[in-house]
Amino acid sequence: MRMIDKPAAVRVTLTCAEGHVWRGGYETKEAFFSKDKHPCPECGARFIGARVHGVMGDRAA
Repeated sequence: MRMIDKPAAVRVTLTCAEGHVWRGGYETKEAFFSKDKHPCPECGARFIGARVHGVMGDRAA
């Protein structure tokens, strides 16, 4: 049986300029990096910090 390659996914935590923390689940790297361009849903400030907790499904690594 052939395994299907899934896009690499990361578990992330984003912090906005006001200190609000958003913890995300596993999602593709592209979706994670696009969040950096969107404002915080609580206060509208820009996300300034990002931490990657783990990578899942990255078969190249």
